[in-house]
Amino acid sequence: QAMSETGMLDYLSVVGSGADTHNTLANCMPPMALPPEPFVHLAGGIKSVVKIPVMHAQSIRDAQQAERLLASGTVDMVGMTRAQIADPHLVIKIRDGREDQIKQCVGANYCIDRQYAGLDVLCVQNAATSRERTMPHVIAKTSGPKRKVVVVGAGPAGLEAARVARERGHDVVLFEKQPQVGGQVNLAAKAPKREQMAGIIRWFDLETTRLGVDRRLGVEADVSMIMDERPDIVVLATGGIAHTDQNPEWGVAEGLSVSGWDILSGRVAPQGNVLVYDGISTHAGAGVADFISSRGHLVEIVTPDVKIADDTGGTTFPIMYRQLYAQGVILTPNYWL
Repeated sequence: QAMSETGMLDYLSVVGSGADTHNTLANCMPPMALPPEPFVHLAGGIKSVVKIPVMHAQSIRDAQQAERLLASGTVDMVGMTRAQIADPHLVIKIRDGREDQIKQCVGANYCIDRQYAGLDVLCVQNAATSRERTMPHVIAKTSGPKRKVVVVGAGPAGLEAARVARERGHDVVLFEKQPQVGGQVNLAAKAPKREQMAGIIRWFDLETTRLGVDRRLGVEADVSMIMDERPDIVVLATGGIAHTDQNPEWGVAEGLSVSGWDILSGRVAPQGNVLVYDGISTHAGAGVADFISSRGHLVEIVTPDVKIADDTGGTTFPIMYRQLYAQGVILTPNYWL
């Protein structure tokens, strides 16, 4: 309040938490594990006692959320950095009444975690971000012949291929053997506090429907089905497979171990004490350990890396550690299986 009355400040930008530890730094750019705008009450409290504008910019990720805070007088200005990394045309779409076409940030923090690692800022769901020289955000209609495009697989890659081809003006058929689109993102969204990953697929689902992609869900395409469409272009986007056969001593063939996909999909129900081996220390291993331990099982997670979740990012691993520590998960780094 005293600072605001000096006449030397134009506005105050209020940020909650701190940057003194990894744990508090994770709060500064709240990931999807935290509730929306977790520190806006601090900005609102300061606004109530100062006479200059107050800005707040923590986990305000969609237009309705921003408008609510402004209309209620909680703050005078909002910052939406990650929201515009996910969709740089957010403001234009609001202006033009196309809010339902905004690609909403889901708080995966892939962008911020890469920045903290000294890398270029990319987006987990918008391939064009930081690649604008070669990959436009706004897709122009083709000036060449109209093609018939067949896409096999409706995970994020297949959905994006179908969307871009349709935006270009081509006829697109999209085959997906599951009854719903989404692929492995649907599994990723089942891990605790990762539910908002589903928002990635929700946007693709809406956009491919709006654009008129011929979506054939619940259909496992074979060669004859694809060739019957007389395609000019075929895109195979059938995704990866679990690498459980990487080491025969893991005992997958004998039924001694299963993949994280089996657990998250519900195909296999965990029982008793569970060992999770994470060979790459990304989101999947810690997420599966959290998933199992949250169901009441004693879990030990083992990795050959220097720490659990080593490659998840600076604002992500502290959140995962909070979960794992709270549930008594045993963390064992530096060990090969």
